Amino acid sequence: IPFSRQLTMENDSLIISNYMKPTYVLGGWEPEMAPIILSQPESVTAKIGQPAVFEIKIAAVPSVTFQWFKNDKAIGGAINSVFKIDKITFNDAGIYSVSVKNNSGSITSRKITLTVE
Repeated sequence: IPFSRQLTMENDSLIISNYMKPTYVLGGWEPEMAPIILSQPESVTAKIGQPAVFEIKIAAVPSVTFQWFKNDKAIGGAINSVFKIDKITFNDAGIYSVSVKNNSGSITSRKITLTVE
């Protein structure tokens, strides 16, 4: 017969806190999943001085790193799932993409266009 009892914070706080750790619950096994794109970034057409926002949505375990590119060159500091240009200029026009990586793999978004009017 399996043993069962009710846990209380007063007596079992360590056990309860361990249940928040996936490796404890899964007996030391850590899940892994290469990044999967749930939502691709979309092309943007905007006028000079307007903002432009690109976003990608990802599912992955463990967490990922992002790197946005313009015309196949890495954009310094563009390392989040959302890339925003506050006030675009003609120099911002180009082809953009984002690379997403974790320990399990990597994936690159489709190429999208920022058109400046």
